[in-house]
Amino acid sequence: LSRGSNLPTVQTPPTPTIVATQTINPTLVAAFIVAETPTRLPTFTPATPLALPTFVDETAHPSRIPAGLVIASFGLIGLIGALISFLRGR
Repeated sequence: LSRGSNLPTVQTPPTPTIVATQTINPTLVAAFIVAETPTRLPTFTPATPLALPTFVDETAHPSRIPAGLVIASFGLIGLIGALISFLRGR
């Protein structure tokens, strides 16, 4: 915009008023009215009996090398490799 020029004021167009409608359709509400039962309904159904599984210890062939020894040896090899790479970088 340049100095000294003013923009014209524009009037907003009139908007139509929305027609008010009923919020609840009485015919639809009447279709879902539920008649009360003459007897009282049960409130609790007992659960089925719980079947507890039994586990059998099946260690037929124990491993000759313990898993902890394998993990520790891989860790030691990793530490030796890290030490070599650290000393070689200097």
